[in-house]
Amino acid sequence: MKKIAAATLSMLVVPGCVSTSQPGTGTTVPPVATQVPMGQDFTLSAGQSGRVNGTPITVTFDSVEQDSRCPSDVKCVWAGDASLKLTLQSTAGSSLQVSLHTNLDPKAVDYAGYRIRVTRLAPTPRSGSTVPAANYAVTLQVSQP
Repeated sequence: MKKIAAATLSMLVVPGCVSTSQPGTGTTVPPVATQVPMGQDFTLSAGQSGRVNGTPITVTFDSVEQDSRCPSDVKCVWAGDASLKLTLQSTAGSSLQVSLHTNLDPKAVDYAGYRIRVTRLAPTPRSGSTVPAANYAVTLQVSQP
């Protein structure tokens, strides 16, 4: 009877302890990657990962490092630029963290035999306000170089 009670109690307590981060360890369990197409545009939200179909590559959109793009409600002489941080992982090799740009170079990087290219960053900023980090979404394309 004691064994049954202990087993039942552990089944109730242990699931409550599972989380995506492990406090005190500084490690985070990576989220499950969404399947994304190769050779076509796909969009990732901030913090989201995409496993590229038919390749050993997973792309994670970590963050926007800076955003100086021209606000949508202003006429600018220059379109501006945003830089964003991606983490690239391959089952065939080590991971790589890269910074890519929307308007300046580099807009693309070659990794594990594939080219990862930024095609769009949304939303476009508006004057007088900043885009919250969690609201960004990047559109990428992975192709063979």
